[in-house]
Amino acid sequence: MKLVNFARFDPALQSRRISGLSNGSKLEEAVWKEFTTSPEVIAVACESALLKLGSSMFDDILVLPSTSTERVADVKVRLVQSFFRAGVLSSYNYRCSFCELGQKELLIAGHIIPWSANDDLRADPRNGICLCALHDKAFDRGLLGVAQDFPILISNRIDRSTPNELAQIGLIDLAGKKMHLAERFQAFDSSLAYHREEIFA
Repeated sequence: MKLVNFARFDPALQSRRISGLSNGSKLEEAVWKEFTTSPEVIAVACESALLKLGSSMFDDILVLPSTSTERVADVKVRLVQSFFRAGVLSSYNYRCSFCELGQKELLIAGHIIPWSANDDLRADPRNGICLCALHDKAFDRGLLGVAQDFPILISNRIDRSTPNELAQIGLIDLAGKKMHLAERFQAFDSSLAYHREEIFA
């Protein structure tokens, strides 16, 4: 029931006319504000609490340091990555937003603005996009992008002259097709614009 209360703060849900419960506490508002302004703090706190309970958001992915040579910073980075992955993949219902592939082992929670380019967005699932391995690599390399109203863009660097079947189906045929949007934590327009301007070519 508490989780339903957060819907009244989520603009992605509000745009779909999902308002949540109208009565809520000031604590919920404070938690939402902290999440939207400092998602990394929330990510580390959530994963740390789960680890104390003997669990993790992604037990199969999160690997804690086993030797004293690994630094505390590495643990924090891994906790943030686990939180980010869980938020992004669940928001896209565990499907590639370009091709709808639902094979979990092949899905990647990719950063739209790269991890190294913006510290504040590292843990924010609204700077994430769920892509299969092929589309994640193509997106990272600027071969694929997303236009303002969410059609998929194809770079001129993709060879269209003699495409093989995988290139045709997996890349070229995506041109103009609308990406599948997240059910929660819709990607920031500003992040997609950054990708178009700085990475897509």
